[in-house]
Amino acid sequence: MRVPSGKWPSAGVLLVAFSYLMLAGFVAFGFRTPRLERFWELVKQLRIGQVECLQPADWNLVEEVLQSHPAIAGDLLEGRKQTLLSAHHQGWCATACAVLLRAPSTSPGQLRLQLEAPGKSLPLKLRIHGRSWSRELTASNRGLLELELAPAGSLPEVIQIDFDEAMAGDSTEPIRLKVEGAE
Repeated sequence: MRVPSGKWPSAGVLLVAFSYLMLAGFVAFGFRTPRLERFWELVKQLRIGQVECLQPADWNLVEEVLQSHPAIAGDLLEGRKQTLLSAHHQGWCATACAVLLRAPSTSPGQLRLQLEAPGKSLPLKLRIHGRSWSRELTASNRGLLELELAPAGSLPEVIQIDFDEAMAGDSTEPIRLKVEGAE
């Protein structure tokens, strides 16, 4: 028996095919990790030093979550103007990269960094970058470094500070960086 061309299958067959399609979509959706869960996992990994620097996809995830859930930034900041998300001890970074969160602001801010480095590693280049800006800072001495920041705007800002620990050479003394006011 031949089925005439152009005739649709019966409603029962279409319903079964549609059910299988919906089941496949539901299973695929279920295997995705929710954004907030990925965000909190990333924050945890930053705080314990398992992740040192944000990759572009991580950076986008953090900014998307903070934009869509502003209360999370308030919880992370705990009333401060900025807080370190990276692993640290009393503000001294435990990794070669510092990730910090800056509160929304309409006025310019200041980033104050305390640097301890062996003489062999100086001058040391620091790359400091935010959402839409990037600066390189060369530290030729140990001590306090100050950087003026433009207003963060109405959203919290993620700032990353990269420094090259490999520049310390053969010295056993580590390079240490403290972000003041972000303890």
